[in-house]
Amino acid sequence: MNKVVYQAPNGSEFILHDLVELKNHVLNEFPDYWHEGHGGGIISWLDDEKCTRQLLILPNDDYGIYLQYIDKRKNEKSYETWLSLQDSNNLSEETAEYSDELYASIGLFLPVGKAWLAIEEFCETGGETDKIDWIEETAMPEDSNF
Repeated sequence: MNKVVYQAPNGSEFILHDLVELKNHVLNEFPDYWHEGHGGGIISWLDDEKCTRQLLILPNDDYGIYLQYIDKRKNEKSYETWLSLQDSNNLSEETAEYSDELYASIGLFLPVGKAWLAIEEFCETGGETDKIDWIEETAMPEDSNF
């Protein structure tokens, strides 16, 4: 049985039964909702109570939402990480803060509405969507931040 667990910026954690509240936080309460606690969200996809995939929601007031899709299914000791990609020409120099004093290349931040499409599909399927572009962590330029 699959379960989807959401950890809010304020640290509260609960099983997602429907996406209405999360959609409201992402689309209508941006960016204020994300200023609570650590400033990001984590959605965990559980297969038989074991977390196999996660989607990290990492917002920035000016640039939108940066997503990290983590797939732990292939090997319990290692995992693949895919990063949302908005602009491959902005992965090296300019960065923006997300959470508390963590920085990522601005080319990774999606417009909020576009990020919601990926969040929604992850909650429904546990997979990364093809509605946005992704870049594998290992393919990021050497001078980038993520």
